[in-house]
Amino acid sequence: MTGWGQSFWGTGVWGGDGVLGTLDPPFPPGDTPILVVRYPYARQVDVVEDTLFAIGIFDANYNLDSEFTAIYVDDLLVYHGGIGFDATYTGRTTYVAGTSRIVFTRRTGFRYGQRIKIRVVARDTNLNYLDDTWEFTVRADPTCYTGLTPLSIELALRDPYTLFLALEPLRELMFNNVLRIQNTSTDQAVNKAARAIYQLAYATELSTLQNPYGTLDSAALTTKVCEKQTVINVDLALNKQRADVVNAINSFKTLGVLDEAYSKIFHDYLDSSLYLYRVSLVANMLLFAKSYELAAGL
Repeated sequence: MTGWGQSFWGTGVWGGDGVLGTLDPPFPPGDTPILVVRYPYARQVDVVEDTLFAIGIFDANYNLDSEFTAIYVDDLLVYHGGIGFDATYTGRTTYVAGTSRIVFTRRTGFRYGQRIKIRVVARDTNLNYLDDTWEFTVRADPTCYTGLTPLSIELALRDPYTLFLALEPLRELMFNNVLRIQNTSTDQAVNKAARAIYQLAYATELSTLQNPYGTLDSAALTTKVCEKQTVINVDLALNKQRADVVNAINSFKTLGVLDEAYSKIFHDYLDSSLYLYRVSLVANMLLFAKSYELAAGL
């Protein structure tokens, strides 16, 4: 349905969202009730998790059937004019000059990053119907790592290896599995995955392998990567490519980068009964190999 201004309904000055989610005159002609207030507005992002909903329904003939009005949030009926609010919501309603205003909020708020669908159904006493649906997105957890401040070693991890070619399958596997699958795309996913790998490397004492390269950053280790996959699930993915892990371990000795003692330690970590040690082994190999290539100018 088009709006009455320069844009599609819900995106322009007369399209239902306007300034602060309001619709100003001139109103569309006809008898059908229309939305004049809609907040959060269509496709809005970074909405606070305990947002206050505001819905305004106008009927030019002043004959809105208020008891019929229904509001759904993610297909749950949260308000009905003849019943009131669902127990999980609280709010109030007013009717002034042909406009029914409904303001309400969810008692427990929404999850960070959640996409919310709103549907408003209304009619007047002549059975002219309004039925409108739109979506908005709740903000991300403000304590989560944004992915906007990667370390130099994390940036380097995003690129394929030039010397340690045997590690390339493991690099790709880790980047594909260290973050959970989300309903929506993850902003800065590559940088967040690199941070998760970095933190997994420093999760065990094998991280002493990184000491010669000075990659330890305490602030980076304390950041919260909210999309991080559980370590046990990363380990399950790695188990499917155990042969690649063995091949990567052997490549360090073949290339003359690490001696027999380190090769034994790596195999001990791979055979550990603790899945954190097995995952940290792979993360440390990736980190060390990239630091080695950078130091060698590769």
